[in-house]
Amino acid sequence: MKAMIPSLALYFYVLVMGFVVWNIIFKSLVYPYQCEYWHITEIDYSNVIESSNDYESFTRLKKLDNIITFTNSQGKRMNENVYVFNVMGLYEELDLREDEMAVSAKMAEKLDLSIGSVVVADYPIYDQPIKYSVKVILPFASDLYNSINNQDFSYVIVGDDGVLENQAKGTMVYFLSSNEYEEYLSDEYSYINKYDMSDEKESLERQLLIRWISVAAIMMIMVIAIAILMHIEINKEVLKYYYDGYAISAVKCFDIADHLIFFGVPVLLQIVYMCINKNVIYSDGFFICIVAMLVIGALITIFVGGHKYGKAA
Repeated sequence: MKAMIPSLALYFYVLVMGFVVWNIIFKSLVYPYQCEYWHITEIDYSNVIESSNDYESFTRLKKLDNIITFTNSQGKRMNENVYVFNVMGLYEELDLREDEMAVSAKMAEKLDLSIGSVVVADYPIYDQPIKYSVKVILPFASDLYNSINNQDFSYVIVGDDGVLENQAKGTMVYFLSSNEYEEYLSDEYSYINKYDMSDEKESLERQLLIRWISVAAIMMIMVIAIAILMHIEINKEVLKYYYDGYAISAVKCFDIADHLIFFGVPVLLQIVYMCINKNVIYSDGFFICIVAMLVIGALITIFVGGHKYGKAA
């Protein structure tokens, strides 16, 4: 074991750090799209319509035309799509006062917010920033619709102070079921834009699949490359014992033990990390796929090469 440490410690370190970097890449490139997809599969509206007119018979929220900058107590900022709360809003359970807001989990993560956190908003129509207290944390998303084009932002719903609803420039956004959507169009109500959430779901699926395949390929290329280099180094050392006349069974045990310690341990740590975070950041299919590849790859790496020493007695 002492003889192997100088040559394998670097590979061990690189493999561990490679997993750390990969987890960071996954969290930044895949996880947001995965959360967007989870959100869009749970919504109860199939179509969204933007209109300059207010029709009271449909579920709606006023969306401000301007992206608004929000700042947390530590001075960290994020730009948000802002909706103004009303009684016919999308989330019927909400009851926001004028100094309260409901924030997307995306905003909560970016600005380290929790229930009761104080956030400051800079509106163009006010001379002074407006303070809000976070009352509810809503599902993770960049926006309630058209999220693909809003990846740099998130969304909030703020309590109405009478000014935002009546004086701030904005658009009425209607969140409709398929039947409501047909009713809206059949009555020839005006609209600026209309969105089919099934199209957005398909777009997110494509983006997510591309990112899943890309990050999985990155991991497997890294693991295979390090496994090959580590395997070569281990066999260089273990072959010495084989040529020195050690029993074949003992030599094979040396080979397997080295692979288990220097390669198997980092792989096991990564699998444990993924299991702990499975319900938070990984989808079931992706989790099973990656863990299966890691386990199969580790087993192949650990037990391959035994033929070099003949058959164990």
